[in-house]
Amino acid sequence: MSELTEGPNRTPERETPRPPARESRNRRLQVLGLLAVALVAGLAIWASGLLSTDRKQTEAIDRLIRNRQYEEARIQAEKWVDSAPGSGSAQFQKARALLAVNQPQQALEAADLARSLGMEDAQLARILGIIHARSGRNVEAEKILRQAQAMDTEPDCLVEETLAQLDMAALKFGPALKTIERWSRVSPTDPRPLFFRAEIDRQVGADLGVLVNEYRAALDRDPDFGPARLGLADILRKQGEPEQALEEFKRYLEKNPDAAAALAGAGQCALDLGLEDEARDWFDQAIQVDADQVTALEGRVAIALRAGEAADALPLLDRLVKRDPIHVEHHYQRAVALERLGRTDEARQEREITDRLRKENTELDRLRKATIKKPRDIEVRAELTHWLLDHDRGAEGVSLARQILQMPGGHPATAVKLSEYYARQGNTGLANYYRAQAGQGTPGKP
Repeated sequence: MSELTEGPNRTPERETPRPPARESRNRRLQVLGLLAVALVAGLAIWASGLLSTDRKQTEAIDRLIRNRQYEEARIQAEKWVDSAPGSGSAQFQKARALLAVNQPQQALEAADLARSLGMEDAQLARILGIIHARSGRNVEAEKILRQAQAMDTEPDCLVEETLAQLDMAALKFGPALKTIERWSRVSPTDPRPLFFRAEIDRQVGADLGVLVNEYRAALDRDPDFGPARLGLADILRKQGEPEQALEEFKRYLEKNPDAAAALAGAGQCALDLGLEDEARDWFDQAIQVDADQVTALEGRVAIALRAGEAADALPLLDRLVKRDPIHVEHHYQRAVALERLGRTDEARQEREITDRLRKENTELDRLRKATIKKPRDIEVRAELTHWLLDHDRGAEGVSLARQILQMPGGHPATAVKLSEYYARQGNTGLANYYRAQAGQGTPGKP
């Protein structure tokens, strides 16, 4: 029998010792710890992927909005919502895209869904702010949008655009220019910031050469942006370059053949160039499109007076005065026509009106400049507003008055002026409503 298997000298096999219970538990805890770390890491990677997807989708939609590809932005946002129905970010971007295509009610509904999915109210408030601005609730809108502007690390082009429009409407050109600069920086292909800047400079009396450069800069971004093309053509004509201006009007008319303002502008250029027959044709085309087109009617008046045809000019001037009773030049030309027709008493009355309007316009220019200089001074703004209402310049006066009355605490003196204005217009309901706002009557419905 082999010594390896039998015999008294055989070496017994060793048994593997069992680890103590505490060591076994430690090993299990180590395994569980490793699994937990792996799970957390996996969740972090998964969440990071979601955040990355959200960021990419947000950037893509925002880029489309900044490039004025609004319908494409809406479609992209709809697809994102369909693929991630639980994403508050998707609903928020959908709300922005819906605002861009001017669907405010649907934008509010998307914002409500974003809120229910955890989106913060502070971020969502801008949707309501933009809607307020579009519905004329300017003071409320500005407060909301200033807060949104302050919290954004990168400007939101929709917020900046709306604030620029609010500032321009309130003649706060300094703040408007700062907002336009941010808007222009974040939307480098959008011509509107540069166009708005040109419009502000035009109102404050900037050099014509500066305006030409600004309109051209807007057109460099988008050659088909019509308002900049019309602005450029008009300034070129005023700069004494009718040939260049006429070419710009013609370029605009290639895409907008029935644009009465451009037809009339082309007529002015032709008249400046001494092409009277061509000018008459342009003016007549404009009047066919719009019977009350002011520039075209003015052009036909100028041609008639040059030809000594005062009888033909007078009915055209009557239409112009009826349409705009505070236009100085129309009253002056009417006085000239009446004088030539031998109607001296009527001519004298027109000259008196002309002199009065010139004095009023001098005062109005002073008030406007004061408001531009101190855009946040409520009393300076109120002085301009009251003057406009007292002199029945309703459209602008009413707009400014309503802005003032929306401010905290209101402005009783402005409410009184607005009440008096509507009383003169025969609108008893609004007269009583604003009298009540001033604390002088029983409240009614506006």
